[in-house]
Amino acid sequence: MKQIVSETAILNKKNSLQYLNLNLPNPIRNQVLVKIFYSGVCASQFMEYKLLRGKDKWLPHMFGHEAVGIVERVGNGVKKLRVGEKVILSWINCKKNQKNVSGYLRYKKKKINYGPISTFSNYSLISQDRVYKLPKTIKFKNGFLFGCAIPTGMGIVVNEAKPKKKDICLVVGLGGVGIFSLIALRALKIENVAGVDISQKKINFLKKLGFKNLINIKNINSVRKINKIFKNKKIDFVFDSSGKVKSIEFFFNMLNEKTGKLYFSSHPENGKKLSLDPHELISGKKIFGSWGGSSNLNRDILKFSRLITKSKIKLEKLYKVYPLKKLKKIFENFSKNVEPRCVLKMKH
Repeated sequence: MKQIVSETAILNKKNSLQYLNLNLPNPIRNQVLVKIFYSGVCASQFMEYKLLRGKDKWLPHMFGHEAVGIVERVGNGVKKLRVGEKVILSWINCKKNQKNVSGYLRYKKKKINYGPISTFSNYSLISQDRVYKLPKTIKFKNGFLFGCAIPTGMGIVVNEAKPKKKDICLVVGLGGVGIFSLIALRALKIENVAGVDISQKKINFLKKLGFKNLINIKNINSVRKINKIFKNKKIDFVFDSSGKVKSIEFFFNMLNEKTGKLYFSSHPENGKKLSLDPHELISGKKIFGSWGGSSNLNRDILKFSRLITKSKIKLEKLYKVYPLKKLKKIFENFSKNVEPRCVLKMKH
């Protein structure tokens, strides 16, 4: 059988990437070898790159956690996937009782670790519980978005918060996750919706795509503008994906005192702590952390796809494509990226 060589981005240490051509073995039990075509770059990988999530005991390692590709080979125990099938790769594991498959590869005398999923490569060994069939109704190029951005951003709205049409909803942080919270709210025809971000360029970009009521929170009059949009009514739901503790605290204070709920799906820096007034919690406000929007991709992929169709948003407008070798540049300019998502296109 032909040897598979994978062009792979490796995280060596803080702010340090290396590109290696790794020889991949055949997949082991419950593992799938996938030919990857597009991989999204999430804030989680930016945090890894900057070592902002605490000590990383697995260095050096492969990384990346949302992609779309084609099954190349399958290991023993893989029953629902076939060679040649188009698949979505996601960090979200819907099979709670199944053992994750991870391991390491050798490069010369170097040990390169990999987890159940890694996608910054043109071929990768993936634990079968992170592989989902791509429905025929979803464009192949857009499939990577269903690995993280869509299930987290939309799931937090439709699976967890479940707002009603008259509820007042604010989306904080308009990156890959936040934009899909906005799209879910649009698809559900929620009447009172606004979004905030710190990037005016991103806001201008999204306005051109038809999004309304977007506010630069750095603006001195930003709170006044939010209150004007919502006619001075308190907010029922905040969906925060800013990754900032201060943001969570600030917008928690803007919630309805008795029934307001804040959901956050972001990754604040390791060691950062939230400071909330306990009395607000006793009075009725609630705060929730979301793990992938409580999404089950076996159930939710088509549901999310239908909502996106209802929203009339073209997914291709929401991301920009780069070659794998531009990954370091993406990280270096992460806060300046205008499009909600950056995606790596792999060579074959």
